[in-house]
Amino acid sequence: MSQLKLAIYGSTGSIGTQALEVISNYRSEFKLVLLTGFKNTDLIIKQAEEFEPNYISTPDQESYERLLNESGLKSRVIDWKEATGLIQSDEIETVLNALVGASGLKISVATLLSRKKLLLANKESLVIGGEFINRYIPEWRNYCSPFDSEHSAIFQCLLGESEKTVKQIILTASGGPFKNLSKDELLFKVSRQYVHQVIVRACKKAGLDRERAHAHTFRHSFAVNCIMKQIPPAVVQRVLGHADPTSTALYMNILASDLKMFFGNIRKW
Repeated sequence: MSQLKLAIYGSTGSIGTQALEVISNYRSEFKLVLLTGFKNTDLIIKQAEEFEPNYISTPDQESYERLLNESGLKSRVIDWKEATGLIQSDEIETVLNALVGASGLKISVATLLSRKKLLLANKESLVIGGEFINRYIPEWRNYCSPFDSEHSAIFQCLLGESEKTVKQIILTASGGPFKNLSKDELLFKVSRQYVHQVIVRACKKAGLDRERAHAHTFRHSFAVNCIMKQIPPAVVQRVLGHADPTSTALYMNILASDLKMFFGNIRKW
C-alpha cells in the first residue's frame, strides 16, 4: 500500500498534535509532506525533528525567521505563500486543515479547488465561505470529511445509514466558555447580555463577522453546563429566551467520537 501524502496546516494545535500522535503509530502508512505552526516555534521544531516532513512553515514572520536560522533540520523551511501554494502540487494528496479562525478559509478553498481530499477541522471555512464554496465548488462534499469532534461524530453515526431513516439530530456543546463556571456563577452571573458578550469576544478571536457566527453554539454550551450542574430549567429558559420550556429540555449531550479512531479509519472512507 502506498503512503498517504499528507499536509497538516496547524500541526501545533490540539487537532494537529493528536493527529501526529496517531501517525506515530502508523508511520509506514503516511508520508508527511508539510507541517505548519504559528508562534509555537519550539514545538514545530520538535515535530520536524521527530517526523521529518519535507517542509515546515509558519505565517508568523518572527517565527519564520527563527526556523530559517535553526540548524540541523532535515525539513526545508518555506514561507507561507509557498506553503499555501504547495496544495496545488502533486506532492500532496490530502490536507488536514486544523488552523484557527478565518485563516483556514484560504487553505480549504485551495484544497477543494485542487480536488484534493480535505479533512476539515476549521469550521470557520464553511461559516465564512460556505456561500462561495457552494456556488463555485458545488461538488465539494465529494472531497471533504469533517474532522472536528462533534461533526465527525455525526458523520460516523450516519455512515451506512439512509438519510430517510434519520428524523432528527440534536447536537450541543459540552465545553465552551461556561464549562468551568460554578453553579452559583451560572445562577447569578450569567445573563443574556453576558452570553452576547461571550459570543462577540469569540467571534473577534476567530476573525468572524458577528452576523455570520452561529450564536447557538455558545447558547448550547451554557444550557448544557447548566443541566450538568442541575440548574433549574426555568433559569436556563429565562437566560436563553425560550418561549416554550420544552425547548430547554431538548438539550442533551452527544458523546464525541474519539478523534484518533476517526483518523485511523480515514483510508476506509
